[in-house]
Amino acid sequence: MNLTNYKYYQFFYLVQILVLGILISSCQRESHPENIIVSEFQQALKNKPSANQLDSLFIEANSVLTDSARVDVLIDIYRKTIRTKPIRSDILDTALSQAIKINYKHGIARAYDKKGLSFRYALKYQESVDNHKLALSYYRQTTDTFRTIKCLNSLGVSLRRLNYERESIDYYLEALELSRLIKNDRSIAVSLNGIGNVFVNIEQYDKAMPYFREALVLERNNKRGTNYNLSNIGETFMFQQQYDSALFYYYQALDIANELMHKDNASVIYNCIGQLYQLKGDFKKSNEYYQAAIPKLEEYGGKRYLSNTLINIGVNDNHIGNQELAINHITRGLDLALEINSPENIILAYKALSDYYQEVSNFDLAFVNYKKSIALRDSINGEETKRNIAALETIYENERKDNEIKGYQFQAQIQRSQNMMQIQIIVFLLILVSVLAFFYQLKRRNNKLVVDQMRNDIQEYILRIDEYENKHDKKDEKEIFYQNVEQFGLSEREIEVLLLISQGLKNDEIADKLFLSVSTVKTHTRNIFIKLDVRNRIEAARKAQKV
Repeated sequence: MNLTNYKYYQFFYLVQILVLGILISSCQRESHPENIIVSEFQQALKNKPSANQLDSLFIEANSVLTDSARVDVLIDIYRKTIRTKPIRSDILDTALSQAIKINYKHGIARAYDKKGLSFRYALKYQESVDNHKLALSYYRQTTDTFRTIKCLNSLGVSLRRLNYERESIDYYLEALELSRLIKNDRSIAVSLNGIGNVFVNIEQYDKAMPYFREALVLERNNKRGTNYNLSNIGETFMFQQQYDSALFYYYQALDIANELMHKDNASVIYNCIGQLYQLKGDFKKSNEYYQAAIPKLEEYGGKRYLSNTLINIGVNDNHIGNQELAINHITRGLDLALEINSPENIILAYKALSDYYQEVSNFDLAFVNYKKSIALRDSINGEETKRNIAALETIYENERKDNEIKGYQFQAQIQRSQNMMQIQIIVFLLILVSVLAFFYQLKRRNNKLVVDQMRNDIQEYILRIDEYENKHDKKDEKEIFYQNVEQFGLSEREIEVLLLISQGLKNDEIADKLFLSVSTVKTHTRNIFIKLDVRNRIEAARKAQKV
C-alpha cells in the first residue's frame, strides 16, 4: 500500500468516526430532555399527590411523553390512584393500549399484572387469574425476573382463592425456584407463605408450619413481612387447637400492625382472635374482638373478612341467647357473602342459620339451611384435591435437594479450578479404591445375587400384603353407615329410613323409594326418634353422622 492510499484510508476512517460521534451526540441531546421529564414525574409521584394532581399528571404525561416512557409513567400514576381513590382504571387501559400499539412487552406485562391485582382486590378471582396469566406470558419474553416472580405469586393467590390448589402450588414452586436463583429473601418468603397457605386450605397443618417458620426467619428484618408470618403461624396453631401458642403469635402480630399503623392488618388479626375465642367457647370475648375488627373492615372494603366477622358475631349471639341480634348479623353476613360469591362464608352462614332456626324451634327452615350448607360444602370440598396436594411436599423437598446438589457441584467446580493438583490426587485415589472395590465385588458377586433375590422376594411379599390390606380397607359408605347406627338397635327397615332422612328426603319421597305408605314411614320415623333419643329429623341426621 503506497503513501497516498494510506492517507486516503486514514482520512476515510477519521470521517466515519466523526459522523458516528455526531450521531451519538444527537441521540443524547434528543433523549436527555425526556429522561429529565420522566425523573420529574417520578419525583412528583413520590410527594403523595392528591387525586386532582394525579389527574393533571395523567393529562401532562399523555401530551409530553412518548412510547415506552409514557407507558411506564402512566402505570406508576395508576398505582398511586389505588390509595388516593378513586381508582383510575382508564389510566391503566390507556397505558395498556399504548404498550400494545408499540409492542412494548414489558409495559404490556405490567399493565395486565396490575389489572389482575385490581380484579383480585375486587374479589373477582377468575378475571384476576386470566389477566395474570396474560401478564406472565409477556414477562417470560423479558429479562425482568423480579416482576415475573411477583406475577407467579399473585397467580398462586388467586388460584388458591378459587380452590385450585394443585395449579396454585405449581406457580408458587416456580416463583420459589426463581427467588432462590436471584437470592431474594422477600420473594422466597412470599412463595413459602403461599405454599403454607395451600396446606392450611386443605387442613394439613403439620405440613404448613415448616414453610411459615422458614419464611419468618427470612423476614426477621422486615416488620411487615414478620407481621404476616406471625399471623399465619398463629392461625395454624389455632386450627391445631393449640390456643395459647396461637394467642402468643397473634398478639405479636397485632403489636407490629399497630406499630406500623396498618389498621387493615390489625382488623384481620382481631377477626382471627375472635375466631380463636369462639373455638374455645368464650363467645362474649369472641364478640369483643369481632366488633373491634368491623370499623376498619368497613372502611377499607374488606368484604370477605367483614362477611365472616358478621356471620360469626351472629353465631356467638345465638350461643349467648341474643336470637334477635343473631339473625340480623347472620343475614347481613350472608348477603355480603352472596354479593362477593365467597363459598366458605356462604356455607358458614347457612350453617349458622340452621343452628339459629333450630334454637327458635323452626325445624323446617333449620333443615332447609342445613341441606344448603351440606350441598355447597360437598360441591367444593372434593377428596381429589386433598389427594393431589398430599404429595406436593415431597415434590418441593425433592426440588430443594436437587438445588442443594447443584450448589455442591458448583462449589466443587470452583475448588477444582483453584487447586487442580489436589483433585487429581483425589481422583487417582478414587480410581484406585474403585478398582479394589471392583475386584472385591467380583469375589462376593454370587453372595450378593442371593441377597438381592431375597430382598426382591421380601419386597414382593410386602407389596402383596399392602394390596391385601388396601382391598379390605375400602368399605362401602352405606355399609359404614349401617355399622355406625347398629348400636341403637334399629331394624333393617328403620336403618334404611334413617339413611334417607340423613340425605334430606321427605316422608313421601322415602315412601316412594322404599315402596311403603307414608303412614308406615311416619311410624318408622317415630321409632327412630325414640331409639336415638332425639326430637326431630335434624337431630336424627346429625346423630347418625356423628357416631
